[in-house]
Formats: sequence, structure tokens, C-alpha cells
Amino acid sequence: MLSSHLPYISAVSGQAKFTAMSQKLFLTVILLVAFSKSVNASSTNLPNYYPWITFLSSGPIKWIDAGEHETDTTGTTYRVVVTTSEIYDTVRIEKITLGFEGCCVKFSSVQKLDLRKVQNDFGMIGEISGFKFQEWTQFNVFRFSFNSKNFEAKIIGPNETKVHEVVR
Repeated sequence: MLSSHLPYISAVSGQAKFTAMSQKLFLTVILLVAFSKSVNASSTNLPNYYPWITFLSSGPIKWIDAGEHETDTTGTTYRVVVTTSEIYDTVRIEKITLGFEGCCVKFSSVQKLDLRKVQNDFGMIGEISGFKFQEWTQFNVFRFSFNSKNFEAKIIGPNETKVHEVVR
């Protein structure tokens, strides 16, 4: 199944009291610090194509006004590409830059998310399969499930993505 996530759709549901939100935020920050792992992703050469794409999702675009002229505006987005060979998943994170009004799309870098390291760091066993993308929460942050656990990944740079378990 080939899926795409629309970058401009977001939803906010429900309302909560400020104190309840503050307590939840405080607990979330504590959990994130306690359970975060830095996953050194390996930089890979830009492939001409990916065989066996099973999932593709582009995140929201972060636009930057880089100068005096309207044409100096550039954008950056990330894309999660999941390929599956037999039963094994490979997850690649691509950084994409865009020019004025979305023109001139370029792939800046590609990194491979090390699912074996995620598995080892969070005490999981089994095959490297079952990666399920969930949603983008920021232009460089996405949620996913893997081996029955929920995670959030923050893209730090071209060779590093920080992963932490999301306890619900």
C-alpha cells in the first residue's frame, strides 16, 4: 500500500483545563528525558529509485524567508520512506529543499533509521518488521509504532535522529 500524508492538515480536538495540561506536559517532559535514545542514522547515497516502497509520507514544509526579495524564500521538509523486502522493513528519512513557490525540489540528504538499534535500545526482540508510521507532529518530528511499542522520532541532522518511547 502506498500512502501519502498531506502536509497542511492538522486537527486539534477537545479542550482541557490549564492545570491538567501543565501536569501532563511536565510528566511528558520527564518521560521524554528519561527514555530518549539518540539513534545514529547512517548517511546513504541518494538512490536513483527505491524498489519495494510500501509507505511514503511527506511532512509539513518549514518556510524560511532568507532575504529581501520574495524569491529568496526557501522551504525544507522531510519524507519517511519505508521499503519492505520479504518481511524486513527499511526506513529512510529524506531531507528535501524547495525554492520559491515550491519550485526546484532537491533531495539534500538521506539517512537510514537503524531499526535494529531501536529494537536493542528499547529491549525488543524479533524480526525487523512491523514499522507503522502514525503522524507528523512537527516538520521534523514524527510518530511511529514498531514491535507493539509507540515511538516519536526527532530528526536532528543529516546523520542523527533521536527516538523515544511514547507511553500512553
